[in-house]
Amino acid sequence: MSMFKVYGVTMELAIKKARAEIEKLSKENQPKTPEEFEAMVKERSEGIYKTMSPAAVGKPLDAPEFAEELIALAKRTTKCHSMHVRVHIPKLNKDGSPVINKRTKKPAMTWAKWSEVKKERAA
Repeated sequence: MSMFKVYGVTMELAIKKARAEIEKLSKENQPKTPEEFEAMVKERSEGIYKTMSPAAVGKPLDAPEFAEELIALAKRTTKCHSMHVRVHIPKLNKDGSPVINKRTKKPAMTWAKWSEVKKERAA
């Protein structure tokens, strides 16, 4: 049974990342008031949103249809871009056989774009 996840860039993820960055600043560089903090978060999150690479949005799902529904919902309710579905599959080496994890003796897994996996399976 495959697991699916939605990956993309949302403003919520950018804001969360901006807050963490600002909280890590040294005391003299941190904003003095809550209003300054929020203004700094807003400014920083806009820059992060534009340059951020897609990250996991939400929890793993059982079917790609559920992931597509989540993408549709996100597009209607929040500022987002680069939304796509990824599937959890075994990592393959150059000759096409699964890469085996030396410690667990099980196939190493990776998240691949569902659209590309679907094309490969159809061919």
